[in-house]
Parts: sequence; structure tokens; C-alpha cells
Amino acid sequence: MSIDKSNVVSELAELYEFCLNIGTSLDSSINASTFFTSFAQRKNIKYISVLECKKDALYLKESFPEILSSEQTIGTDSPLCKYFKILEEGKIHRIEQENFSFAGFDAPYLWLYYSEDVYILFLQNEQDSTFSGIVRSQLAPVLKKFSISMKAHSIFIKVDANLVNLKFDEILWMEALGDYVGFHTSEKRYVVKVTLAYIEKRIAKKNFARVHRSFMVNTDKIKMIDDSSLVINEKLIPISRGSRAGLLESINLLK
Repeated sequence: MSIDKSNVVSELAELYEFCLNIGTSLDSSINASTFFTSFAQRKNIKYISVLECKKDALYLKESFPEILSSEQTIGTDSPLCKYFKILEEGKIHRIEQENFSFAGFDAPYLWLYYSEDVYILFLQNEQDSTFSGIVRSQLAPVLKKFSISMKAHSIFIKVDANLVNLKFDEILWMEALGDYVGFHTSEKRYVVKVTLAYIEKRIAKKNFARVHRSFMVNTDKIKMIDDSSLVINEKLIPISRGSRAGLLESINLLK
């Protein structure tokens, strides 16, 4: 009698689609949200946290649901930290422990993964029969890509036949040029075949704001703002009437 593998095929198809969407934003919070909503609800996960290792402790970067600030640091004396230390990097590990509790959530199954100094923990309500070895092996590359996206400080853009690593902090503003976008830095302009609308969906970082249909700016680089324009590096950039309120909300404004 043949074994019905349709659920596994379906799961792998979902993971493939999931992998395409993970890490497409330059904002780690948006990448985390994509991860949580796409994965947690489908795999009977009640809690997920993403932590980053710094020196001798783990610091919470994102969680779903959000947890109290008092639980955002895990010291080396924590049993959880000891679990992470014995893991093999790049593989998903399940730890079965009766009544495991973390951040106020209890669950019988604890899943752990780490890569690139980013640690992912998720608690599962009950064992999922489709969470097989083959699915785990397919999920591991997705989690690796997600781990990288959580630490991203730059983006690779294609210029002619080359890929140029452009740091977010180096970008002053971006300008729509038809089917192209000009990335302006203090040193030069890079012209890339892409639309500004496409870039806006993926640069949802808090220090970038769309101020005009043709301009998106790094708010940290703004020197001055008036009623209808702003100045970055001596460049006068227009502000559309409908974008001004959003711009003011995105900056650290002393009222």
C-alpha cells in the first residue's frame, strides 16, 4: 500500500513560497513579522522569539507575541542558554521537556535553531505529524536566510555586471528615474533597474521615508525641513502635501 505524501509535498511548497518572502525587507521587524505570521499559525506554534548573542548573554530582538522587557535578556546561567551552546549550527533541534516554560508560555515541545549568532526559539502546542525530518531539512535554509535578514545592515544592488554592497547608512536619498532608481550617496550615484515603489516595500526601515512620488530619503541625513521641501547634503528635495505628516511622524521631533 502506498503512503500518501501529499501533506509533505504541500508543506514543502508552502516553505518554498515562504522562503521567497523572508528577508525581502530591509527592516528586521518586518522580516520577523513575516516569519511569525507565515510560520507560527501554520505549525501550531504558540510562541517564537529571535535573540542575538552579544558577549555573554542573549538579547531579544523580536518576539511573537511580544513579551515583557524584564525577559528580554537571557544570561549564561539560564538553562536555555545552555541548550543553545550544545546545538549544531544550521540545524533544527527539538527538546522534549515536560511543562517547559518560557516568557510566561508553557508547551511540551521546544524547538531551537541558531546561525550567524542569531538564535530562534519556538514553542509548539503539540507534536505536528507533518514536521518530519525532510520538512525540517527544508526549513533549515529558510531559517538561515531569516537569521541573515535579522542582522542586515546593507543591501546588494546590481550595477552593470557587478553586485555592489551598499550600506543603509550610506544612502542619502533615492530618486525615481522612470523604470530605474538612483541611489545617492555622498560619493556617487548608483542607477539600478527597479521601481521606487518596489524599493519602498522593502525599505520599511524607520529612518527611510517616502516624501514625494519621485523621492525617498534617509531621515537621519536631513539637514533642514520647511513647508514644501527638505535639504540633504545641499540637495533641495520636494515634499508632497500628502507626505509631510508621515515624514514628521518618522523623525525624532522635539515638540
